[in-house]
Amino acid sequence: MTDYRNDNNGYSEDPRARRLDDIYADVDASYHYGPEEERQYVQRRPDASRRRASAAPASSSRRSTGTGTRSGRTQSSQQSRTTRTAASGRSGSSAAYRESSSSRQKRNLIRKKKKKFKKLYLTYIAVLVVVLIIGSILFSSYLASFENGQPSHIAETISNRYSDQQGIIDFINANADKTDITDNVSLVAQTYATNIAGKKISFRENNDFRPDSPSYDITADGAIVAKVTLATDGTGSFGSPKWKISDLKIGEYLPDALSVTIEAPAGSTVKVNGSVLDNSKIVSTGVPEILSNALQFVAEPPQYDTYKMSGLLSDPTVEVTDASGAPLNVTRNDDRFFASTPADQAFIDSVEQRVYDAIDNYATYFIHMSFDLSNYIVYGSDLYSYIFGSDTMDPIATALYMFEDIDHYDFAERSASNYVKYADDCFTVDIKYALDMYFTDPTFEDNNQNMDATWVFVIEPLDGSWCIGDIITH
Repeated sequence: MTDYRNDNNGYSEDPRARRLDDIYADVDASYHYGPEEERQYVQRRPDASRRRASAAPASSSRRSTGTGTRSGRTQSSQQSRTTRTAASGRSGSSAAYRESSSSRQKRNLIRKKKKKFKKLYLTYIAVLVVVLIIGSILFSSYLASFENGQPSHIAETISNRYSDQQGIIDFINANADKTDITDNVSLVAQTYATNIAGKKISFRENNDFRPDSPSYDITADGAIVAKVTLATDGTGSFGSPKWKISDLKIGEYLPDALSVTIEAPAGSTVKVNGSVLDNSKIVSTGVPEILSNALQFVAEPPQYDTYKMSGLLSDPTVEVTDASGAPLNVTRNDDRFFASTPADQAFIDSVEQRVYDAIDNYATYFIHMSFDLSNYIVYGSDLYSYIFGSDTMDPIATALYMFEDIDHYDFAERSASNYVKYADDCFTVDIKYALDMYFTDPTFEDNNQNMDATWVFVIEPLDGSWCIGDIITH
């Protein structure tokens, strides 16, 4: 049996125990135990001092007696077995520690993954909240832009301006250039606002409403007080259209106010009470109304602009000049003004006798004293059918007139004036006549043989003569 005595005749501890201590020391150095784990480890780990204590008696017994060798060997054998048993326990404990270490590493990995997932989840929630907030703001902006882009929103805004008298005045003055008023806008606005203030204001689409040109009636207690027409003014946010007032009609709804229509050659300059009318006051462009029933006989009808003016508080003064600045002749028939270029004297001289012959034949035809009127009326015109009949109309029976009782007649008035040449094959002239009738029976009388009208002359297609194509009575 090996003797483990040292130089001082003592005993050193078993090298195997030292190796186990080294193993435990390595394990301790490579792993950090928690408080509870370290306590359990220390309890299970055999103490080195106890191992040395158990080894010392065996050596002492061997020194004290030689006869106790067998007994000492037996003790040494038992110590060896004890040491191997302890070593085996320590090896099992080491395996358990390694297994416990692996489990802890897995738990630590899981905790790290959970921590990372939690961080990502919170980041996702934060981003989602930001996106929702931005989306809500954009959606609210879109709804507001869409609502403001509706023409009805503008109409509602205008009707709100009508809620008080000063609001009406300010609104009209701010849009004076879009109204149909030229005669003292401020005064008209004051009168207009006084008539509307305190009434229930609302708006509605009118018959002129179109998607590209919305039009609304503004009403006060159900009565129309304004007509508003809108036009696009570019685009706003999200591509929605913007709208502006293009026309504001209030003059025709003013009590005791005048409304007039002015016809002038296209390209003319029109002034009302000294104010030039812009193109916004033009309601139509085309052939002048006075020629509408004779167009089929005019090769190149002229183009005229028709202006509509309302809200005039007094009779207007109308002046018109052509494109060259030359003044035009302006005539009036009730609430209609007509501007035209006077025919030159040479032209008047060439047609004047034909006009007077037509007057004589027309005036005496209806008293059954003339029978050549058909030579002065254009064949195929509505006027010809009205006088001489057609497939759907009976002729005027002049023979029924009491012509047998006529003693004599004469013209109290007979004139032709205001010659206007519209084209080489069309002109108009104002005709006035009064035919006095005298009967053999003094109790008979007839005061209806008179006329105040504009005659439209055109070239008769059959023979090229000047004939009446239409008559517009004043």
